[in-house]
Amino acid sequence: AATADNTEQMFGAASLEDDAGESIGVPYDVVIDVDGDGQLGPGDLIDGRQGVGFWLFKDLTALGPVPVTRVETYTASFPGIPASRNQQRLTYPSDIASRNDVPLVVISHGNGQDYRWYDYMHDHFASHGWAVMSHQNNTGPGIETASDTTLRHTDFFLGNLNSIAGGALAGRIDRTRTVWIGHSRGGEGVARAYDRIFIGNYVPENYELDDILVVSSIAPTDFGTRARPGDANFHFIYGSSDGDVRGSVAGGSKPFAIYERGTGIKQVTYI
Repeated sequence: AATADNTEQMFGAASLEDDAGESIGVPYDVVIDVDGDGQLGPGDLIDGRQGVGFWLFKDLTALGPVPVTRVETYTASFPGIPASRNQQRLTYPSDIASRNDVPLVVISHGNGQDYRWYDYMHDHFASHGWAVMSHQNNTGPGIETASDTTLRHTDFFLGNLNSIAGGALAGRIDRTRTVWIGHSRGGEGVARAYDRIFIGNYVPENYELDDILVVSSIAPTDFGTRARPGDANFHFIYGSSDGDVRGSVAGGSKPFAIYERGTGIKQVTYI
């Protein structure tokens, strides 16, 4: 336990560089040079030798440094996407012509929501160097159709980069860093979409299961046991004042069950 005679106050943390550019933080190691020789040797202590000791993050609520370009709406024509749910919206770094490893975020809205309501997320991710696509989601019938539109809209997007936005993204997207974000029924749907690929229920044409780097569910619904994020890197975010979607404790939705079914690296953000 720390006592007054073995505790030191360390000042000047603000002098550490936290400008990560498009990234979210700067990694550091912590070294205690016990013998004072300026070298890492026996008896010295280090946190971070085999990895990062700590990160100094920038203000994650602020936009990144990259100007962005938006394509308001265009049609996704792919087998299984209903004509009533075939619109996509796209935002990407304006200097994408100089990039070749741009990660992709796919946003799947919830029931009664709209794919055009996520421009703030579009701008945030794109200003940090990501491409962002939100799509119409077929949530009305349930999460099976919601998962289906996530799967197929992702397939269309990655398979048509030569024509979307005039081909601006062709050869620029790193499909191995694809993130699915879903809200409400869409949040349940993205977890189900991951599971459907895992069990072989859906076989993508233009991507693979390992290309889905993160699955993130925002206040998802859960009315059954089919939404399983499995071994995905899974992020679950929920609000303490977010009630059941049916407006009563007897509504039957158990959203935290989706998190419990996850078997990979997972995190809850509870607000």
